[in-house]
Amino acid sequence: MVGRRRPTFLPALLVLLLAGGCSTLYVPNTLHTPLLSEKGEVALRLHSGSSSLDAQAALALSGGAKGGLAVSAAYSLNRKGGDTPQAGYAKQQFAELGVGHFFRLDSSGIFEVFTGYGRGKAEATKTLGTGFPVDEQATGNYQRFFVQANLGASARLLEAGVAARFSYVDFTRLSITRKTPKRPSAFFAEPLLFIKVGGGPTSGKFPNIKAELQFGAHLPLGPRPDFDFPLFHARLGIDLRFNRRYLRDKPKGMEK
Repeated sequence: MVGRRRPTFLPALLVLLLAGGCSTLYVPNTLHTPLLSEKGEVALRLHSGSSSLDAQAALALSGGAKGGLAVSAAYSLNRKGGDTPQAGYAKQQFAELGVGHFFRLDSSGIFEVFTGYGRGKAEATKTLGTGFPVDEQATGNYQRFFVQANLGASARLLEAGVAARFSYVDFTRLSITRKTPKRPSAFFAEPLLFIKVGGGPTSGKFPNIKAELQFGAHLPLGPRPDFDFPLFHARLGIDLRFNRRYLRDKPKGMEK
């Protein structure tokens, strides 16, 4: 009797999920999902996933019944494999600025659109082959243009939503051992699901802090570029929120 064949999609899915843990030259930073709602609101966010650490800030410059103008800034640091290049080594720094507009859909819904520009530099080393393995080293400087849309809703202790970032990544300098790069740039579509838990008037001494989980993908639009990148990412972080009411009046639960 022939045994039942085991499904093959599980190992394939596992390989794809672990692809982000390999030494990749370009590691996209956390998508910015501040969900601003009023003028003067400040969102400070810190996220970590795999070996990267992302810090972000957003400020609502104006606001009203229908929304307002906002600015954002982000810095990302990715470090893996120690201080000297070797198999599994990766290092990346990236910073960007953006401007956007947020729209209040109702008492709980927010729609945001951001566009911006960033620059980074990266280097990575990975091992090729099994019988006689060799190390491949890649270094480069890059720039990225992006536009992003966020749609979310909040209900007391919970915020959730979806986002999509469309970006153009261009390595203005790209060097790979034993290879002449022919495709140093690419367009990407980056869909995302996010959820934030915590905060709210019933959170005691921490009404302005939420924990956030993101899960998304990085999908090239067109031929695959010569630089390595992860297909998926999962990041966990904190969202620290201040608005004019919080800065003016101490929230309930914080009185001594």
